[in-house]
Amino acid sequence: MSRNRFWELWEQYSGYILGPVLIILAVLCNKFVRPYWATHFMDDLVVALIIAGILATTVDPFIKRQARREATLDIFHHMLGYSLPPVIRERLQKIVKETRLYRENTTEHIAMSEESGLVKFDVEMEFEVANPTPHTLDFEPLLQFEKGEHAELKSVIYFGDVGYGKDAKLSIAKGGLGAVEYRGKGCPLVQAIGANSNTNIRLNIPRH
Repeated sequence: MSRNRFWELWEQYSGYILGPVLIILAVLCNKFVRPYWATHFMDDLVVALIIAGILATTVDPFIKRQARREATLDIFHHMLGYSLPPVIRERLQKIVKETRLYRENTTEHIAMSEESGLVKFDVEMEFEVANPTPHTLDFEPLLQFEKGEHAELKSVIYFGDVGYGKDAKLSIAKGGLGAVEYRGKGCPLVQAIGANSNTNIRLNIPRH
């Protein structure tokens, strides 16, 4: 299970884990600590742990589901001052819900030349990926090209790992559809720290 998937599940179902843990802790305190330290504080602590465990197991997941539903409501008309068509609204809601990492400070250098009936595009792209969440997440680089572009992947560099992209190459894209792709291994990103990446590609497109 990837790190990203773990934190997604943890945010949704952590109450089902923490609740029983608190109840078990209350039972252990009542059985092993309370007989040797019978005070009002210990009685209140046991009761508080049991109540907290019950609430974490029953109420917390419900509140989180409710909060997620409310977060996906149409809030864009409040932000923009007007309503959007359903198709656009649903797409924006999906982006807001699923976006955890984003790319910034992108720089592209493109050199175009012509050779043997082909128009060659040498593209060098450098960017930073930011992680705004409080968790460490994995960024997995993905590049896809049509076969007709005759793409050549020259280099992929991740400045946080000297050996990253050493054997980078294009392969048949998942699902076929006449495309090739590069899927890099996950790069761990902690909060507020970006992954600086540099990619060098050549596209050989037949001249028409």
